[in-house]
Amino acid sequence: MKIVLDTNVLIAAFLTRGSCSELLEYTAGHHQLITS
Repeated sequence: MKIVLDTNVLIAAFLTRGSCSELLEYTAGHHQLITS
């Protein structure tokens, strides 16, 4: 499955711990990531 994450989600994932970082960790381990 291909998943597109907005750059705002990626930035939030790197700056804070929360739902954005959890989403990034899960998707990076289970799917092919494509940034927009």
